[in-house]
Amino acid sequence: MRQERAARTRAALVRAAATEFVRHGYAGTSLKQVCEAAGGTMGALTFHFPAKRALADEVCGQAAVLTQAALLRVRTEAQSALQAVIDASHALAGLLTAQEVVLAAARLAREGTSPRRDWQALWTSVLRELLDRAWDEGMLAVEPAPAAGLVQCLMAGIEVHVQTAACPGRQQRQVGEQLAAAWALILPGLARAPHHTYLHPAGTSR
Repeated sequence: MRQERAARTRAALVRAAATEFVRHGYAGTSLKQVCEAAGGTMGALTFHFPAKRALADEVCGQAAVLTQAALLRVRTEAQSALQAVIDASHALAGLLTAQEVVLAAARLAREGTSPRRDWQALWTSVLRELLDRAWDEGMLAVEPAPAAGLVQCLMAGIEVHVQTAACPGRQQRQVGEQLAAAWALILPGLARAPHHTYLHPAGTSR
């Protein structure tokens, strides 16, 4: 029972910290705020996380696990490298809208306060690898480097949009539709014809 209670307390503290990091950033978040948001005590917090840096490290660590798992699924299931790029962007957008630890990690990375390898670095290298493969397969009409920059800008826009939304957890479908519309505009200049088959994540109607 004691271990279960400790695990619940730790999980509540991480959730509260993620929420506070999303709202206020690293510098604007205090351990007192996290305690109040979690409904816990400072003693319980410092037992699990002796400093704010350790709390941020746990948030980013959980975000990394979720992100890497999502990217692995995309790379395993997509029928082509270019489809995997699009599927990855939708998977990342889904995480940003549905998982507050991911949204918090994204903000910490953007601020330069991420204690681990920053969140963007987790996926930019994967996208560049996929775009290199798409180039080798003759799927791209432009070279991988500018294509990667374009996709990174697209994802940065999605991230900021979700960060500034009043209720980020309620807009997953809207963000997915906006992302699909953006790809519809981008693909004619990015992909060699036919490009219409890549508009939606794998497994959805086209």
